[in-house]
Amino acid sequence: MSSTSSSRSHVLMWCLGALLLPPLLYVLSVPAVLRCASIKWHPQDLKYSRKVPQWVQTYCTPYNRVLDSDTILKKPLEGYTGLWGYKRNPTTMRAEETARKIEEARAQIKEVQERMEKKLGRPLGIKPPPSLPPRAPPPYLDLEPAATPRASGGASRKSP
Repeated sequence: MSSTSSSRSHVLMWCLGALLLPPLLYVLSVPAVLRCASIKWHPQDLKYSRKVPQWVQTYCTPYNRVLDSDTILKKPLEGYTGLWGYKRNPTTMRAEETARKIEEARAQIKEVQERMEKKLGRPLGIKPPPSLPPRAPPPYLDLEPAATPRASGGASRKSP
């Protein structure tokens, strides 16, 4: 009888542990988040404004680098930065916005070029960028000397 009750108590303890362990780990792992839940900055920002948390470097950045190699923090982590209170650098945000607009413009130009090529049935010629001045055609160099009459005069004529 006692072995049955002890096994039941073990099962009960395992169930309680399984239910209580995730919230406990969450509270222990992110006390700063709980402390700063209502404000938009993290105390760590005062010392390490550019520091990325280690677990983000370990688990998130390899996948982001595969997707886009020029920045570390991209779309998958925007929720992280907003929810956890990390400040985003406004200069970086402006640069990302500008880069996004440039990419959109390039995509539109490429799409228009493809439509024109399809309409014309031939590839469009590559034009120099507008910043370069127009180039003059290369000069024609005549490497063969022109036929000049000889100085003797009469030697070149046929005599009757």
